[in-house]
Amino acid sequence: MRQSDIGVGIITVPAHAAQDVAERMVAAGIRGILNFAPVRLRVPADVYVEDLDMTTSLEKAAYFARQRAGEGGAAGA
Repeated sequence: MRQSDIGVGIITVPAHAAQDVAERMVAAGIRGILNFAPVRLRVPADVYVEDLDMTTSLEKAAYFARQRAGEGGAAGA
């Protein structure tokens, strides 16, 4: 990764593998990580981690989709 000058990586592995993957990424020079694994990563202070919870995001999207569908149905009645 250092040879390719990659600075950001994405983790999409099971929780038990995420820390190892994060450590490998950091060792390779990655300084920004999008973490989809359901676990908090321990990384050096100079590495930014954005934890993304896919379940919560999906629930929010479904909720707002239902709300918008209800608004459209009421307006059309």
